[in-house]
Amino acid sequence: MPLHVYEGLSGESITTILKPGKRGDSQEMRSIVKGMVDYLREKQPETSIVFRGDGHFSYPEVMDHIEETDDAKYIVGLTADSRLLKDADATVKRAVKMYKESGNKDRKRCDRKEYKQWKPEQIRGYLCSDVIKLSG
Repeated sequence: MPLHVYEGLSGESITTILKPGKRGDSQEMRSIVKGMVDYLREKQPETSIVFRGDGHFSYPEVMDHIEETDDAKYIVGLTADSRLLKDADATVKRAVKMYKESGNKDRKRCDRKEYKQWKPEQIRGYLCSDVIKLSG
């Protein structure tokens, strides 16, 4: 599973880190992110960093580390669970309505939400994004 690292202002790719398909634990994932931050800060201290990964990197400890790092952000994909699907329902319904009204084949709609992940006191913002593809 890849972890993409981007320069935050230009959006240019810095690197992609490939890891085994097996999900590592939070300490392993945090170690990967910390190592990359340390390396980039040594080489280019003023660089804005954006991490983009899948749910394997969505441990609270990893996200906390990135949030505590100056000028670093993250985007992680979360596997849909019943709570996310329930929150996304209104967004999907709006997208379907917009599709029917406009006739566009692809319609994308995003909303910023709040999501409690693992522990109630750890609130993460997320974007719910769906592309609705309907035929005829």
